[in-house]
Amino acid sequence: MQKTEFPILMYHSISNMPKGTFMRSLHVSPKRFAFQMYLLKLLGYRGVSIGELYHQMISKKPKKLVGISFDDGYKNNISNALPILKKFGFTATVYLVSNNIGGSNHWDVINGIKKQKLLNENDINQWINSGMEIGSHSQNHSDLTNCSNEAAEKEIIQSKIDLEKRFKIPINHFCYPYGNFNNSII
Repeated sequence: MQKTEFPILMYHSISNMPKGTFMRSLHVSPKRFAFQMYLLKLLGYRGVSIGELYHQMISKKPKKLVGISFDDGYKNNISNALPILKKFGFTATVYLVSNNIGGSNHWDVINGIKKQKLLNENDINQWINSGMEIGSHSQNHSDLTNCSNEAAEKEIIQSKIDLEKRFKIPINHFCYPYGNFNNSII
C-alpha cells in the first residue's frame, strides 16, 4: 500500500505585529502570508482545506497539495487571509472555538498575548460561502490534557454539535487547543 503524505501549514493571526511582541510567531503579516501563498503557487502546489486534503489522502492520488489551516478564528483571517486565498484559488480550514464566536482570544491574555477579535457569525458565513471550511477547536479553548475525561469529551463533542447547529453544515475535523493531546484525549 502506497503511503500518501501532504504538508499542512498552520496559521493563527494574519496581522502585522511590532518586533518584541510576545509570541510574535503566532502572527504572520499579510504581506508575508501573500508571499508564502505566491511561492506555493509558483512551485505548483495548491493550498486546500483539511477536508479536501483528507479526501485526496484517502484517494491515494499523488498531487502537489498543501493543507492550510487557521487556529482560533481570528477576525483578521477574513479581512487579511481570505482575499489572498481567493486570489490564488486556494481553500483553507479555520478551527473555531464554539463558545467564543464574535469574542476574543481571552485564553491568550494571561500569557501576555495581545487581545484580538475573533470571527463573528457573519464573518464565518462569509468564510463558508467563499468555499472555505470550518472545523472545531473545542468549546472554550481549554487545554484538554488538563481536563477530566468527561470535561474533555464535552468540550469536543458539544463544540461539533454547536457549530453544526449554528452553521447548518457537517463539522468533520477537530484541532486540539494548544496542540496538546494524550492517549486519553485521542
